[in-house]
Amino acid sequence: MRSIEWSFYDAQTGVLAPVCSLLPEGADPLGFAPPGCVPFAGRLNPQTQRVDLQSGQVVPYRPPAPPADELRSWAWSDEAERWLPVPTLAARKAALRAPLLQELAAADARAIRPMLEVLAALADGAAAPADAAAVLAEIQRRKQALRGALQSVETAAAEADLVPLEAHPLAGETP
Repeated sequence: MRSIEWSFYDAQTGVLAPVCSLLPEGADPLGFAPPGCVPFAGRLNPQTQRVDLQSGQVVPYRPPAPPADELRSWAWSDEAERWLPVPTLAARKAALRAPLLQELAAADARAIRPMLEVLAALADGAAAPADAAAVLAEIQRRKQALRGALQSVETAAAEADLVPLEAHPLAGETP
C-alpha cells in the first residue's frame, strides 16, 4: 500500500502548520488537519515556504522574526533558513562584565593572606613584611586595571566601543 505525505496550511494566511502526516493512499487528510488548516499533498518546510492563497502554489516565505528583547535581536540566515539570535550591546556588555567581576573577586580573595600577614606584623609593632606588601601592591595594581576595564565596558555606547575580552590588555594576566 502506498502512502502520501501531507502538509497543512492555514486557510486564512497560507502559512504552513508545523505538522505533517503520512497517510495511506485514499485516507482523508482533513481528519488529521489542525483546526483552520487545509491539507496539501507533499512535505513542505514551514520555515521557508507557504501556500499562496490566490494561486494555490507553494511560494518562498520568511516568517516574521521572533520578538527582540534586551539581550538579543534576530537576523535571518539564508544558510540555516531561519532567524538566528544576535546578541545586543547589553548582552555583549554582560558577557564582558562577568569575567572582570570574577577576576576582581578572585583578587580580593588572593589579598586576604598577605593582608593578614601585614596586620599581624603591625599588631606586633613590627614592620610590614616586604614580600606581603609587594603582593598586596601588585594585587591593588591589578584591581585598579580591572576596574578601568570594567568602566570601559559600562560606558561603551556602541558595539565598536567594546574591546573583546581575549584582546583586552589584561587577558591572561594574573597577579
